Amino acid sequence: MIKLMKLEYQKLKFTNFIFSFMGITVGILLLVLLTGMMDGGEEVISTGSELWLSGDLMLRIAFTIYSGVLISQLIVKEFSDRTIQVLFTYPISRKKILASKLLLIMITIFLSVLAAEAIFISVSSVFNNSLHLTNDVLTMNDAVQYFLHNSFLSALTTVGIGLIPLYFGLLKNSTVMTILSAVIISMLLNGNVGSGGIEDNAFSTLLIPVALCLIGLAIAYLSYHKINRKDI
Repeated sequence: MIKLMKLEYQKLKFTNFIFSFMGITVGILLLVLLTGMMDGGEEVISTGSELWLSGDLMLRIAFTIYSGVLISQLIVKEFSDRTIQVLFTYPISRKKILASKLLLIMITIFLSVLAAEAIFISVSSVFNNSLHLTNDVLTMNDAVQYFLHNSFLSALTTVGIGLIPLYFGLLKNSTVMTILSAVIISMLLNGNVGSGGIEDNAFSTLLIPVALCLIGLAIAYLSYHKINRKDI
Protein backbone atom coordinates (compact mmCIF):
# COMPACT_ATOMS: atom_id res chain seq x y z
CA MET A 1 0.00 0.00 0.00
CA ILE A 2 2.81 2.42 0.90
CA LYS A 3 4.54 1.79 -2.44
CA LEU A 4 1.29 2.44 -4.30
CA MET A 5 0.80 5.69 -2.39
CA LYS A 6 4.34 6.76 -3.28
CA LEU A 7 3.59 6.13 -6.95
CA GLU A 8 0.42 8.20 -6.72
CA TYR A 9 2.29 10.90 -4.81
CA GLN A 10 4.69 11.29 -7.73
CA LYS A 11 1.72 12.17 -9.95
CA LEU A 12 0.92 15.14 -7.72
CA LYS A 13 4.22 16.86 -8.61
CA PHE A 14 5.48 18.20 -5.29
CA THR A 15 6.37 21.67 -6.61
CA ASN A 16 2.85 22.13 -7.99
CA PHE A 17 1.39 21.05 -4.66
CA ILE A 18 3.59 23.49 -2.72
CA PHE A 19 2.64 26.36 -5.03
CA SER A 20 -1.05 25.47 -4.64
CA PHE A 21 -0.77 25.19 -0.86
CA MET A 22 1.12 28.46 -0.47
CA GLY A 23 -1.17 30.23 -2.93
CA ILE A 24 -4.24 29.18 -0.96
CA THR A 25 -2.77 29.97 2.46
CA VAL A 26 -1.13 33.29 1.61
CA GLY A 27 -4.05 34.41 -0.55
CA ILE A 28 -6.60 33.81 2.20
CA LEU A 29 -4.34 35.37 4.82
CA LEU A 30 -3.97 38.55 2.76
CA LEU A 31 -7.70 38.67 1.98
CA VAL A 32 -8.71 38.43 5.64
CA LEU A 33 -6.07 40.92 6.80
CA LEU A 34 -7.05 43.43 4.11
CA THR A 35 -10.71 43.02 5.07
CA GLY A 36 -9.85 43.84 8.67
CA MET A 37 -7.83 46.91 7.62
CA MET A 38 -10.53 48.36 5.36
CA ASP A 39 -13.00 50.99 6.50
CA GLY A 40 -15.95 49.13 7.96
CA GLY A 41 -13.89 45.98 8.39
CA GLU A 42 -14.63 45.99 12.11
CA GLU A 43 -18.27 45.25 11.27
CA VAL A 44 -17.19 41.93 9.75
CA ILE A 45 -14.24 41.12 12.00
CA SER A 46 -14.40 42.67 15.47
CA THR A 47 -12.92 39.96 17.69
CA GLY A 48 -9.99 37.58 17.57
CA SER A 49 -12.25 34.56 17.23
CA GLU A 50 -14.01 36.18 14.25
CA LEU A 51 -10.62 36.87 12.67
CA TRP A 52 -9.57 33.24 12.96
CA LEU A 53 -13.01 31.94 12.00
CA SER A 54 -12.95 34.02 8.80
CA GLY A 55 -9.73 32.32 7.78
CA ASP A 56 -11.05 28.94 8.90
CA LEU A 57 -14.15 29.26 6.68
CA MET A 58 -12.14 30.29 3.64
CA LEU A 59 -9.57 27.55 4.16
CA ARG A 60 -12.33 24.95 4.35
CA ILE A 61 -13.82 26.24 1.11
CA ALA A 62 -10.46 26.27 -0.64
CA PHE A 63 -9.33 22.81 0.47
CA THR A 64 -12.70 21.21 -0.21
CA ILE A 65 -12.33 22.45 -3.77
CA TYR A 66 -8.70 21.32 -3.83
CA SER A 67 -9.84 17.87 -2.69
CA GLY A 68 -12.13 17.81 -5.73
CA VAL A 69 -9.17 18.76 -7.92
CA LEU A 70 -7.08 15.89 -6.49
CA ILE A 71 -9.95 13.43 -6.95
CA SER A 72 -10.39 14.52 -10.55
CA GLN A 73 -6.65 14.29 -11.19
CA LEU A 74 -5.83 11.00 -9.45
CA ILE A 75 -9.08 9.06 -9.92
CA VAL A 76 -11.73 10.46 -12.27
CA LYS A 77 -9.35 11.56 -15.05
CA GLU A 78 -7.80 8.11 -15.18
CA PHE A 79 -11.24 6.60 -15.68
CA SER A 80 -12.29 9.14 -18.30
CA ASP A 81 -8.99 8.75 -20.20
CA ARG A 82 -9.04 4.99 -19.61
CA THR A 83 -5.43 5.12 -18.37
CA ILE A 84 -6.66 3.29 -15.28
CA GLN A 85 -6.73 0.17 -17.46
CA VAL A 86 -2.94 0.06 -17.31
CA LEU A 87 -2.98 -0.02 -13.51
CA PHE A 88 -5.67 -2.69 -13.49
CA THR A 89 -3.44 -4.98 -15.57
CA TYR A 90 -0.98 -5.15 -12.69
CA PRO A 91 -1.22 -8.11 -10.27
CA ILE A 92 -2.79 -5.80 -7.68
CA SER A 93 -6.45 -5.69 -6.78
CA ARG A 94 -8.57 -2.76 -7.98
CA LYS A 95 -9.61 -2.11 -4.42
CA LYS A 96 -6.02 -1.69 -3.28
CA ILE A 97 -5.28 0.72 -6.12
CA LEU A 98 -8.33 2.87 -5.33
CA ALA A 99 -7.62 2.70 -1.59
CA SER A 100 -4.08 4.04 -2.12
CA LYS A 101 -5.45 6.98 -4.12
CA LEU A 102 -8.14 7.79 -1.55
CA LEU A 103 -5.75 7.52 1.40
CA LEU A 104 -3.25 9.81 -0.29
CA ILE A 105 -5.94 12.42 -0.96
CA MET A 106 -7.29 12.21 2.58
CA ILE A 107 -3.87 12.48 4.22
CA THR A 108 -2.86 15.34 1.92
CA ILE A 109 -6.01 17.36 2.67
CA PHE A 110 -5.86 16.67 6.42
CA LEU A 111 -2.23 17.77 6.78
CA SER A 112 -2.72 20.70 4.41
CA VAL A 113 -5.65 22.10 6.40
CA LEU A 114 -3.77 21.71 9.68
CA ALA A 115 -0.64 23.38 8.30
CA ALA A 116 -2.61 26.20 6.68
CA GLU A 117 -4.61 26.78 9.87
CA ALA A 118 -1.41 26.91 11.94
CA ILE A 119 0.17 29.43 9.57
CA PHE A 120 -2.97 31.56 9.38
CA ILE A 121 -3.59 31.64 13.13
CA SER A 122 0.01 32.48 14.03
CA VAL A 123 0.60 35.13 11.33
CA SER A 124 -2.82 36.79 11.72
CA SER A 125 -2.25 37.01 15.49
CA VAL A 126 1.00 38.92 14.96
CA PHE A 127 -0.62 41.33 12.49
CA ASN A 128 -3.67 41.77 14.71
CA ASN A 129 -1.59 42.77 17.72
CA SER A 130 0.57 45.18 15.71
CA LEU A 131 -2.13 46.73 13.49
CA HIS A 132 -5.06 46.44 15.95
CA LEU A 133 -7.34 44.74 13.44
CA THR A 134 -9.72 43.68 16.22
CA ASN A 135 -10.49 44.81 19.75
CA ASP A 136 -8.66 41.79 21.20
CA VAL A 137 -5.01 41.22 22.02
CA LEU A 138 -4.28 37.66 20.93
CA THR A 139 -1.81 35.61 22.96
CA MET A 140 0.06 32.45 22.09
CA ASN A 141 -2.15 30.55 24.52
CA ASP A 142 -5.27 31.84 22.73
CA ALA A 143 -3.85 30.69 19.40
CA VAL A 144 -2.93 27.22 20.69
CA GLN A 145 -6.32 26.72 22.33
CA TYR A 146 -8.17 27.76 19.17
CA PHE A 147 -6.02 25.48 17.05
CA LEU A 148 -6.59 22.47 19.31
CA HIS A 149 -10.33 23.04 19.71
CA ASN A 150 -11.21 24.02 16.14
CA SER A 151 -8.53 23.24 13.58
CA PHE A 152 -8.46 19.47 14.03
CA LEU A 153 -12.23 19.30 13.63
CA SER A 154 -12.02 21.53 10.55
CA ALA A 155 -9.35 19.28 9.03
CA LEU A 156 -11.27 16.07 9.74
CA THR A 157 -14.60 17.33 8.41
CA THR A 158 -12.96 18.89 5.34
CA VAL A 159 -11.42 15.50 4.53
CA GLY A 160 -14.81 13.78 4.67
CA ILE A 161 -16.79 16.51 2.91
CA GLY A 162 -14.08 16.72 0.26
CA LEU A 163 -14.83 13.11 -0.73
CA ILE A 164 -18.44 13.84 -1.75
CA PRO A 165 -17.40 15.04 -5.26
CA LEU A 166 -16.09 11.50 -5.87
CA TYR A 167 -19.69 10.35 -6.34
CA PHE A 168 -20.49 12.97 -8.98
CA GLY A 169 -17.17 12.47 -10.74
CA LEU A 170 -17.44 8.70 -11.06
CA LEU A 171 -21.12 8.95 -12.00
CA LYS A 172 -20.22 10.42 -15.41
CA ASN A 173 -16.43 9.97 -15.36
CA SER A 174 -16.25 13.76 -15.60
CA THR A 175 -13.44 15.87 -14.14
CA VAL A 176 -15.50 19.03 -14.69
CA MET A 177 -18.41 17.57 -12.72
CA THR A 178 -16.02 16.58 -9.93
CA ILE A 179 -14.56 20.05 -9.48
CA LEU A 180 -17.90 21.83 -10.03
CA SER A 181 -19.59 19.72 -7.35
CA ALA A 182 -16.72 20.48 -4.96
CA VAL A 183 -17.18 24.22 -5.56
CA ILE A 184 -20.95 24.05 -5.03
CA ILE A 185 -20.71 21.91 -1.89
CA SER A 186 -18.02 24.05 -0.27
CA MET A 187 -19.81 27.31 -1.02
CA LEU A 188 -23.19 26.06 0.19
CA LEU A 189 -21.75 24.69 3.42
CA ASN A 190 -19.02 27.15 4.35
CA GLY A 191 -20.16 30.26 2.49
CA ASN A 192 -23.62 30.28 4.07
CA VAL A 193 -23.22 32.96 6.75
CA GLY A 194 -26.38 33.97 8.57
CA SER A 195 -27.60 37.28 9.94
CA GLY A 196 -25.70 36.65 13.16
CA GLY A 197 -22.39 37.40 11.44
CA ILE A 198 -19.38 35.24 10.63
CA GLU A 199 -20.02 33.00 13.64
CA ASP A 200 -23.50 32.15 12.33
CA ASN A 201 -22.58 29.56 9.70
CA ALA A 202 -23.23 25.90 8.94
CA PHE A 203 -20.27 24.85 11.07
CA SER A 204 -21.72 26.55 14.14
CA THR A 205 -23.97 23.48 14.36
CA LEU A 206 -21.69 20.46 14.70
CA LEU A 207 -24.30 18.05 13.37
CA ILE A 208 -24.23 19.40 9.79
CA PRO A 209 -20.49 19.11 9.01
CA VAL A 210 -20.20 15.79 10.84
CA ALA A 211 -23.18 14.36 8.93
CA LEU A 212 -21.74 15.51 5.58
CA CYS A 213 -18.33 14.19 6.58
CA LEU A 214 -19.86 10.76 7.23
CA ILE A 215 -21.66 10.94 3.87
CA GLY A 216 -18.34 11.62 2.16
CA LEU A 217 -16.67 8.71 3.94
CA ALA A 218 -19.62 6.48 3.03
CA ILE A 219 -19.25 7.46 -0.65
CA ALA A 220 -15.56 6.57 -0.54
CA TYR A 221 -16.37 3.26 1.17
CA LEU A 222 -19.04 2.32 -1.38
CA SER A 223 -16.80 3.35 -4.29
CA TYR A 224 -14.08 1.13 -2.84
CA HIS A 225 -16.38 -1.89 -2.62
CA LYS A 226 -17.97 -1.35 -6.05
CA ILE A 227 -14.74 -0.74 -7.96
CA ASN A 228 -14.55 -4.33 -9.21
CA ARG A 229 -17.95 -3.93 -10.89
CA LYS A 230 -17.33 -0.51 -12.43
CA ASP A 231 -17.09 -0.38 -16.22
CA ILE A 232 -13.98 1.21 -17.68
